[in-house]
Amino acid sequence: MHEGITFAHKLGKKVYLTLNLFSHNKDIPNLKNFVNTIKTLNPYGVIISDPGIFDYIKKEIPKMPIHISTQANVCSWLTVNFWQNLGASLCVLGREVSFLETKEIREKCKNIKLEVFIHGAMCISYSGRCLLSAFMAARNAIKERALIPVDGI
Repeated sequence: MHEGITFAHKLGKKVYLTLNLFSHNKDIPNLKNFVNTIKTLNPYGVIISDPGIFDYIKKEIPKMPIHISTQANVCSWLTVNFWQNLGASLCVLGREVSFLETKEIREKCKNIKLEVFIHGAMCISYSGRCLLSAFMAARNAIKERALIPVDGI
């Protein structure tokens, strides 16, 4: 990865590291390694979908540009404003956002970069909740789950 990023930088290209993980408690101890990787590789920024990971990266590497992934399902100007207020430098809007909705988001959120998908979606359900990801990670977002009261654990 270091070689690839160095090569891209020599060509004047920007490289981002992506951590589109919806974290579970078992994932948190590995975040320190991810932060060390970011510091070593010096990418242009990181792309994140999980609010907890966003907060962690913001605290550990405060000057690192953070982009909000399409997997965060940003579909309204209110949500773009939320991420901007937390310090995100760019939001990738959900694939479900229409052209008119994108236009309204831009009108209400002038001081943040936006990215939009203009074609295609591979997801079976809703952006960020893909069937293929469920298969590969054994974490099925479509499967029904029983609700357990927190005080009952």
